[in-house]
Amino acid sequence: MKVDFKITLFKVIFSLTLLIVTSISLVLLGAKNRELIKDYYYQAIGFGDKYINLAIGEPDSINRTKFHGYTDLNNYRSEAQEYFLKDKLNLGANGHLVVLKNTVVNDSGINIITNSGLFIKLDTQLKVKKMQLIGNLLKNFEFQRFDYGIIGVLWLEAEKILVYYTSAIPGKPELMSAELSILDLKDNSLLDSVSLGSEKIGSGNLGGGVALDPKSDRAVLAIGDFGLPEKLETWKKAQDDHLKFGKILAVNLDAEKTRIVSVELLGKGTRNPQGLVINDSGIFFVEHGPKGGDELNKLISNSNFGWPLRSYGTGYVPPYDRYDLPGEYFTDPLFYFSPSIAPSSLANCSSFFKDSGYTGCMVIGALRGKGILFLKFDPTMKFIQSYEKLDLDRRIRDIKVHENNVYAFTDKLSVIKITYTRFQ
Repeated sequence: MKVDFKITLFKVIFSLTLLIVTSISLVLLGAKNRELIKDYYYQAIGFGDKYINLAIGEPDSINRTKFHGYTDLNNYRSEAQEYFLKDKLNLGANGHLVVLKNTVVNDSGINIITNSGLFIKLDTQLKVKKMQLIGNLLKNFEFQRFDYGIIGVLWLEAEKILVYYTSAIPGKPELMSAELSILDLKDNSLLDSVSLGSEKIGSGNLGGGVALDPKSDRAVLAIGDFGLPEKLETWKKAQDDHLKFGKILAVNLDAEKTRIVSVELLGKGTRNPQGLVINDSGIFFVEHGPKGGDELNKLISNSNFGWPLRSYGTGYVPPYDRYDLPGEYFTDPLFYFSPSIAPSSLANCSSFFKDSGYTGCMVIGALRGKGILFLKFDPTMKFIQSYEKLDLDRRIRDIKVHENNVYAFTDKLSVIKITYTRFQ
């Protein structure tokens, strides 16, 4: 068989040229990727930066359906509805990057701030009242995958928030920064901002659990190790006291809550703590451990929770590393979950849940576990006596409890509202 070497040589040269051009294009696109992805939802929604009042009719127009999963507790009967928000948000083709998190529920309704920088306000009937873009208020706002962007939000006042988010670093497209800012949503203004450190793009385990300490003018923020998958050396930041990654931090605020005065270390050795609450018994948080090592922890002064030196979990890939360095100076979890449930959020039960066993209970939202768990403590709040798991067949991104209602925010961009009454 004859071979036309000229044609073959041409094909080889063409292929190499195409490969080089493609590689250069990908590099250039990588540098611009932040702006392209960061701005997609602004273009898709087209709302600008003003409040938008949506005339969407009665609450039934939000595509509300009765939720048919089993949501009763041992002592409480329930009724559940699921409200689908995806169609109302008009997020465009890349809407799969957006998750519902950073929520607060009160007597006037629900506030949601998505990771993509969109503030959504719902009334008590879960009717969308207004939406506002806030990502453009944040310095060099970075959003290019579902776990980037706005990671944690604390509502300091009705329209004043503390925001933990990822930020681009001008001139260094390979890096991102972890930032902490205070925003005034009424005036659409940035009041203060500090950097918590920088790491390589692609880093994960960002954490984000945050709560206000009612006894002082401080917030408590849980940050992950910002590690790379299966790269042990990148996880060790959690044990470095000079870095803020893998730590529980006290964010000290001024009396008016308009300035970040200082950031101090409260504990270390965390992997990916995404839910945190404060109550009369102390500071509690849940975190994603390695395989089979998700944890519920209680903060004790200067706690070292062990990561990556110690964990009840194992590695995800061969040789399935074990993190079992002995040491009395490590703080053990109150409880660990094996198999893993991927805990995304943590909430205190309200005073409505006051039957024996439920007093002081907490609720966990689970991603891999696709449901919620009611944790029931002993009277001293030192250990868990039992828990009740509700299988909702949804990845739960955030969880809130208000009076006799539990709100589960799902990765289907829906809200499941469970209303409880006591069995008589």
